[in-house]
This record gives sequence, C-alpha cells and structure tokens, in this order.
Amino acid sequence: MKLSCIPPCVGLLILGHLIQLSDAVVAKPGFFSAVQPNEEVLKLQLKGDENANWIEDEEGNVVVHTSEGFQYSEGLGKDGKLVPSGIAVGKQGLKTLKHIKDNGRKRNGRSTSTEDARSKEGWGARPRRTKAQRWRRDHLGPGGRADLRGMPEERRQAARGRGNGRRRLTSATLKNLVVPILFSDHTDRALPSQSELDTLWNEPGGPPSWQAYANQSVKEFYHKQSYGNLVLESTVLDWIEIDSTEAECANGDSGTGNEWMDCLRDVLTTADASVDFNDFDEDGDGYIDAIAFMHSGYGAENGGWDEYGAYYTDRIWSHKWAIFDADAYAWDPFNSSEGVLVYDYHVETALNGLSGGNVTSIGVCAHETGHFLGLPDLYDTDYSSSGIDAWGIMANSWGWDGTGGNPPSFSAPMKAYLGWLDPVELDAALQAVSASGGWFNLSAVQTDGAAYVLNRTYPEGEYLLIENRQG
Repeated sequence: MKLSCIPPCVGLLILGHLIQLSDAVVAKPGFFSAVQPNEEVLKLQLKGDENANWIEDEEGNVVVHTSEGFQYSEGLGKDGKLVPSGIAVGKQGLKTLKHIKDNGRKRNGRSTSTEDARSKEGWGARPRRTKAQRWRRDHLGPGGRADLRGMPEERRQAARGRGNGRRRLTSATLKNLVVPILFSDHTDRALPSQSELDTLWNEPGGPPSWQAYANQSVKEFYHKQSYGNLVLESTVLDWIEIDSTEAECANGDSGTGNEWMDCLRDVLTTADASVDFNDFDEDGDGYIDAIAFMHSGYGAENGGWDEYGAYYTDRIWSHKWAIFDADAYAWDPFNSSEGVLVYDYHVETALNGLSGGNVTSIGVCAHETGHFLGLPDLYDTDYSSSGIDAWGIMANSWGWDGTGGNPPSFSAPMKAYLGWLDPVELDAALQAVSASGGWFNLSAVQTDGAAYVLNRTYPEGEYLLIENRQG
C-alpha cells in the first residue's frame, strides 16, 4: 500500500490509548426472541459485558425481565439495579413510553425527559457494577492483572512484579492448563469430548467440520498473530464433575460472585489429585503460568434462553478474573498440593450457541487468553460504543460474520505491547519524500509484522499508529 504525503498523511487504523481496564467479553451481537404473557413476540438484544449488562428492544429502550414478562425500565434503584416501570414491552407499551418521554413526565421522582433517557437515573439508565465488581476493578493492575497489595506477604513474594507489571511474551512456549467443568445437572447432556476440546486449542485445522470456516485452533491463531514467537501448548483435561449446578454457580448474576469462586475451588481441588501443577509453573515464580476453564453450559454472553430454559443470568459469562473472596473483598488464590498458586484465570463456554452439543468457536477463547497475557478490552467500557469493534479481537471476539470462528486480528498496539512487532518511525522517511510529493510504501502487517508511528503534529505522549491490512 502507498501512503501519499500530499496532503498530510491520514492513518488507516487509529486506536486510542486512554482505555479503562476491563477483562470481559462483550455480548454476542444479534437479537433473540421472547414471548410476552399476551403472546406478543419481541425481538430483544443483550448489551454490555459480565461487569454490567442489560436488555434492549429494537428501539434501543432498556427493558427488564420480570415474573410478568419484560417491562420497560424506569431507571436505577439504590442498589444500582434496573427498576421495572410496570409498562409491558410491546407495541402498546412503546406508545405509552414515548408519550411519557415526550411530555417529560416523572414516575417515582425519576426524570423521563428525552435528554435524560441515558442518564444514570433516567429511563435509559444502564445497570451499575456491583460493590464486589467495583472493588475488583479498583484493585486490578495494568492489563487486568490483579494488584497484589493487601495479600499476605508470604503469598506476595513469589508474585512480585506480576500483579502490577505486564507480561511481555516475545519468544516463548507457554504451557496452558485447560480444565473442563461439568455441572452436576449436566451429566446427561451431549457435550464436546476431551478430544474435540483438544482440537479446539491445539490441532491444525481447528474445530470440527461443522465449523469448516474456522480453519485454525487457538494455538494456530496465536502462532500466526505473534509471527511465530508464541507457542501456546494446552493440556486439556477430561470433564471434571462438581457438586454444584449451573444455576448455583451463576447465582442469578452470570457467575460474578462468591458462588462461582467456590465452584472454581471445587474443580481445582479435584484436579489437584491428578495434576502436577509444577508442570505449569516453568518460570518457578510460584504461580501457574496459564490456566483456562471451560464449562458445560451455554455462554451467558449469548443472551436469551438456552434449549433447556436457562436464562442468561443463570449461566456463566466468559471472563478473565482472579480468584477472590467477594465477601471479604480480598484476593484468595487456590493453593495446590505442590504449593503452586492459581490466581489469574479465564473461563469460556465449551459449547456453541444456545442449543446442541457442538464445540465453541475460537473467538472468545482467544480474546480471554489475550486478557491473560495482559491486554485490556478495546471496546468502550462505559458501553457508549463498540470502540474499534471488529478491527481488533480485544474489542470484538465475534468477527465480521458474528460467529467467532473467524475472529479479528490483534491490533498493532496490542502486538507492540506484547513485543510481537516494533513500529517504525515514519517522520524522517516522510520528510525525505514529501518535497517531491512522492509516496511511501507500507508493508502488510499480516506478513511483514510492520506498523508505523507518526509523531509529527501530535501533542507530547500522543501519536498515530498505522497498519496496512491486506485480505
């Protein structure tokens, strides 16, 4: 690709760097159907991530699921949760809602004017994070890694530099332990086999033939994105059954509380009897190098109800977190019999969609692994926009086709962050050709690992990072 120097250069892909850290996967795009008590069929969509999520109708109005069907939300309660208005979602309810908003009336003291429709207390307000989620957010270091302050000294010693630092992988083989969790109420379900999960993570060609478009495993994805620098070797265990049901682990909030932490500790205790955790601590720092959990339910991020009738709040939302005690507001890593601590982790569903037993696509697995390596989300974490969307996997796990089988590439800033490419300074080169009105050829980022930095005319600390992507 050629970059003209007259007029001044314009970047192909511009990424902001003032990004609030998060560690989630954004809800899968698209609508799901819901039937109201009056048999009216609604088209709804899930928004947000596991930290804060909500449902919107086709008009973009925030709605609440109640025992009497879906109702429009009139704002937030003192607990930060959405409050149903009593107005049923549907054609008639929409007319009522528009009338209320257009006339600027108030219900229960909350403003309903159009300009307040997206305010924190107005009708379009979105739910707040829980107290535990806010604590966890405030105690995360760069890249979503847990801040070790407040942990007992003996547990901090081995991890110094990891909680507040970033993990830079330039050339390494990273051993990753994959632990499939079988909920106690899923023992009779059709699930991907251990071999199929191993294919998803490790094998050339990736997932089974039903995803013929997905021609790579998670290992292949990272090998290509890192230009051969990172080899992700995953050891996939067989399914480990725990005593808890899916709903018990999710606890009505998609697995964001202590109940989910207890489920993780249960499965780790069972795995500890057969796994030598020292094999996954090659750097000898006392912490497992990489670990992923896969659960036997359908992902909460898919929204709606699964084929067994489980609503998304009763399923687990894929995420990267650290094991903590939500009641005591303290980090609480699992300690294996070898003395290796399991602290940071990520979890994904093993299943595709909301029905059937097909193995999941690689998109969410690759996205959450990116968090584990220290990368932040690149969608707007105030949920006001999609950020860079499908231009980068840390903003969109699903790709342009929405399947997750063909996830986006890592953006150039993320590759540079991990040491997989070194951006070239453009200022001097452009000055050399600008006098003649010439052109500067940009190498393709996919094949040459090239990206370009333009500092000229930008304030100190800001720059334009350019990458040339070819099909």
